[in-house]
Amino acid sequence: MTARSIFITGVSSGIGAATAEHLLGNRWRVLGTVRRPEDAQGLADRWGDLFSPILLDVTDQSRIAQLPDEVTQLLDGKPLDALCNHAGTSMPAATVYQSVAGFRSAIELNLIAPFAITRALFPLLRRPGGRIVFIGSLAGVDPLPFCGAYSAAKHGIEGLAGSLRVELSQHGIHTVVIAPGSVRTAIGSKIRPDTPIE
Repeated sequence: MTARSIFITGVSSGIGAATAEHLLGNRWRVLGTVRRPEDAQGLADRWGDLFSPILLDVTDQSRIAQLPDEVTQLLDGKPLDALCNHAGTSMPAATVYQSVAGFRSAIELNLIAPFAITRALFPLLRRPGGRIVFIGSLAGVDPLPFCGAYSAAKHGIEGLAGSLRVELSQHGIHTVVIAPGSVRTAIGSKIRPDTPIE
């Protein structure tokens, strides 16, 4: 039996890494994106033959355009069973003092990138039976202070997924949002405030 396959963005740590490990343990074929070559090599060594690392900055549109051919080659032309848009981060800021560039960067990473990747890989998804998963946040439903851009982006994920859920149901593709609350991951050590917060 051919292993089911999933493409996950941001598997170097946190929820993305835990998701990849769980699915690999259940014999899924995992294609996971990382930004650094050393992460790609380390995870490939650790996770074995069912894992394929893909170097990707999820905001690089020219690189995203290459994904369909790359994924098709890695899967030997077989359809992709699932897509999980996980990559993202928060940039804390006092919202009215946040730079426009910082706000735009947060929206680009947390909302536009998942849209762009979904758009690129949709043609490869199994029909019927494919699945698109967005990692949202409770901040997308109940906005957080000092996280205006993040909350706006995650609220946008709810809207994007809601539209796709209806549009793609005719293809037998299911769209879901998983909206976790606080999870103990390395995100806190990676984020840097966009403005001073006192």
